[in-house]
Amino acid sequence: MAKQHHQLLAESLSRVKNHANQGIIRAKDISRVDLKRLESDDWLTRIIRGWYLLKQPISTKGDSTPWYSSFWNFVSIYLDYRFGKNYCLSANASIELHLGSTIIPKQLLVMVNKGGTSLIKLPFHTSILLYQETKTFPQKIEQINHINVMPLPLALHRISHKFFQQQANDAEIALKYVDPLELGRELLGGTNIASANRIIGGYYFLGEQQRAKTLQDALLAAGYQIEPTNPFIIKEPALSSYPRIRSPYAARISILWQNMREIVLSVFPSEPGQARISKKYFSQLEKIFVYDAFNSLSIEGYEVSEELIHQIANGQWNPDHSHNDRNQINAMAAKGYRLAFNTVKTSIERIFHSENSGKVLKDDLHSWYSALFSPSVKAGILKAEQLAGFRNQQVYIRGSMHTPLPKDALMDAMEAYFTCLINEPNAAVRAVLGHFIFVYIHPYLDGNGRIGRFIMNSLFASGGFPWTIISVTRRDEYMKTLEKASVEQNIKPFAKFILSEMEETKTFALTKKIS
Repeated sequence: MAKQHHQLLAESLSRVKNHANQGIIRAKDISRVDLKRLESDDWLTRIIRGWYLLKQPISTKGDSTPWYSSFWNFVSIYLDYRFGKNYCLSANASIELHLGSTIIPKQLLVMVNKGGTSLIKLPFHTSILLYQETKTFPQKIEQINHINVMPLPLALHRISHKFFQQQANDAEIALKYVDPLELGRELLGGTNIASANRIIGGYYFLGEQQRAKTLQDALLAAGYQIEPTNPFIIKEPALSSYPRIRSPYAARISILWQNMREIVLSVFPSEPGQARISKKYFSQLEKIFVYDAFNSLSIEGYEVSEELIHQIANGQWNPDHSHNDRNQINAMAAKGYRLAFNTVKTSIERIFHSENSGKVLKDDLHSWYSALFSPSVKAGILKAEQLAGFRNQQVYIRGSMHTPLPKDALMDAMEAYFTCLINEPNAAVRAVLGHFIFVYIHPYLDGNGRIGRFIMNSLFASGGFPWTIISVTRRDEYMKTLEKASVEQNIKPFAKFILSEMEETKTFALTKKIS
């Protein structure tokens, strides 16, 4: 009896999965039959000639999420296969990995000690540029996420002055994060005096006089002629309150807040003033609740599991789910939104009683999240441990070149986030950056968008601004402005978008005679 297509597909998946390394497949490791079958059913997508990505075929055509979520996996596997220890990321790229950069690079620069220069074009306009460096190839190499990089002191010693000007935030974080003893050894062992002058001058600019003087004295004692020069063109440091950095992720959150707050202030009007009588506010809120209750997407990268293969083999797998399953999921999401909404209202009552809105959020955030997903847990859709706290695995945002922070960075990043909220005097800044930076961190497995909007509106309430609904009809614009803020650190489009939605919500309330 001939096997049905779904059975053959499951068998191919079982065989291919054995050769997959973090979803990356070499064509020569699998049969031509399996390759064609899985490629035609959209389980395999070509990266470059001879290399494929194993994924679930539920992403829409042109969706970049599977590729962005697999970018660094491919880089580590492909470069190790071709070069082993004989490659290293450029100084700039090495610094980005040391500092936990969340952005997928358009072009990754990689030095090799033989093989010449070549450009490897990758999906979605990304690429790897290989260039040969024989004489200056690093003697010492470290690995971050199984990728060969320069040690941070060496990378700082090799970067040009343009790095300090074009990536000032990263340069500031790197200088405060690097081991000063190791950096001193690197400068003393090198011959690039211009680089030493830039680094020492950079420390003077950052207010790190002791570190600058220690390096300068050591180099002078070794016979070097040192003339420190400030490589930065920014007016003042962003991390003056950070004498040392324990976590580059926390430092990045603080820098984003400092750099963006003045722009938000320039967009938003003055605070109306916190509402004194909350009864009217909550009455209006109930009237617009039904229009506010939208679910937003927070999409993870896909993984082919053994359970999924068994479902396919039995003909049980349906990427769209059954009608009943979908209805149950929707019902539990709606119920969770109502419960979370009620919990948020309780937090706003605390804010109306003059409690610090940042402290209220820090106290109540997990209770919002638990309320949002408790119906799904009770219905058996989600596991109970998902309500325990921040996520314990990596997540990805559909179509975004920004990768949310790794799970090990969440505690430090969220602590920095709450500190910024608690210390921020302006409600509009608290609301706009409170929303953006929360989804930038993406601390939960799911629901980050919904929680982010709850954060925004509770913090708007702290300054007397009205509840603001993000319309589903403007979802694309909403996501584009978030992407611009995440990847380009340009918060202005997002701030303007939120203000325009605030005005639209006011208009909606007037037309519906909600008062």
